[in-house]
Amino acid sequence: MNNRLSLTVCAVLIAHGYMSPAHAMSCNSGRGYVGTEGVGALKSQGLWHPNGEAFRDNFTINTYAAASGSCMLADNLKATASGVLQYASSVREPGVLDGKQNSALAIATEAYLTYTPSEKVFIDIGKIKRSNGFMFSMNPLDLLRNTSGHPRSATVNADSNNPNSFYEEGSIGVGGTVYADSGTFELAALPKLTTNDSFRESAEKWSMLERTNSTNRFYGAFTTSKFSDFNPTVNMVAGSSYNALGLGVSGYVNDNLILSMESAVARGERWRHLNMEAATAIQQYGNVGDPFGQNSRRLTANLAVGLRYTDSSRTEYGIEYFGQTEGYSRSEWRNYFKTVRFVNGGFAAGLPTGLGASLAPLYGQYANLLAVETDNANRGNNFLGKHYITLFASSKTEQLRKVGWSVSSTTSLADGGTVLKANLSTSVSKNTVLHAGTSFSFGSQQSEFGQFGQRKTIYAGVRFVI
Repeated sequence: MNNRLSLTVCAVLIAHGYMSPAHAMSCNSGRGYVGTEGVGALKSQGLWHPNGEAFRDNFTINTYAAASGSCMLADNLKATASGVLQYASSVREPGVLDGKQNSALAIATEAYLTYTPSEKVFIDIGKIKRSNGFMFSMNPLDLLRNTSGHPRSATVNADSNNPNSFYEEGSIGVGGTVYADSGTFELAALPKLTTNDSFRESAEKWSMLERTNSTNRFYGAFTTSKFSDFNPTVNMVAGSSYNALGLGVSGYVNDNLILSMESAVARGERWRHLNMEAATAIQQYGNVGDPFGQNSRRLTANLAVGLRYTDSSRTEYGIEYFGQTEGYSRSEWRNYFKTVRFVNGGFAAGLPTGLGASLAPLYGQYANLLAVETDNANRGNNFLGKHYITLFASSKTEQLRKVGWSVSSTTSLADGGTVLKANLSTSVSKNTVLHAGTSFSFGSQQSEFGQFGQRKTIYAGVRFVI
């Protein structure tokens, strides 16, 4: 609350100092949308049984809104803000790992002042977003992405091409952008404003600052404009536990084909990994406090390569590869799933009934922790394995009563687990969009995308554009 109050007071004082009495504040009309969806979820149990039914078939009414706008406070001072609201209500009491039956979410995705000392220099202060990347599925150049706080029960399907975009949230800090003849320079300083003491809980329960400002981060990027067909970008982030250098390029091979490549090398890990020695100790009935951690000295690298082809009817087809050294190896996956099976009932094998029952609450806590850590890593838009292939296609239309569609699949090459998504949408009027879609995750129970069971989601809704 103190941080929010300080920012509000600061904004008012800055605006007051720059605004002359004769200057009338000018605001745009803003833009956004409101919508509602019916979401049906069919779930099998998978490996998880943490002191109750882990997942349940359910039906959820998902209501949401998004808005953004800006105001000129003075000739060289502008205020910009955007935010989202969501309320999800399920018909049945969810499973232990499904989240809450009724969930509400309000996020100020951005809220900042922009001071423009010259035509090509922009200085931002407040809650700002800085992102880079050309890929459809995973962007190694996106060095500042934050962990999402979306509800576990249902997510908004407002953007079928980027389902995470609704929840993308900036961080509090100061940033600058310079447009020069050679290209675009970006800088940002995002200070640590809190300590994340909730990391063992679902990120759905984290505070805003725990999601966005729990570490110090300093960011820089440069995108050259010297080439007509390609736009190379180099960026970096330096922080207390994670430091990375990224390089990417995207451009036209010919009139219809775009080639994109991104890579990053880093010191430190992006998410909390299961410590394999601690996992083995758990399987031997050892007393392990926290089996997860992040190695701030580990050297890692990742690579993404993609092709996009657009035909004469504006239908787009694409394929992408993503690989990383940070993901679990095959032997680590085996130990991971061995641990999952052990804490989800395997510990009782061969034990007297009474003793097994007395240990159930303890290992139920381990099971919940394993599920939460895996979910939190996914909320940070991370894959947990080594190698992935993504296929996607879409056809967009701006004509009324014409149907646009998109479909994508991401497969882990290590275990064959796959996530498949499909969406249909049509504008029935200038401001009204109908959409429907589905999402499937399948694979063996010992696969990254199948460990929580075969999960099927079907949704349909209406969205009103403001």
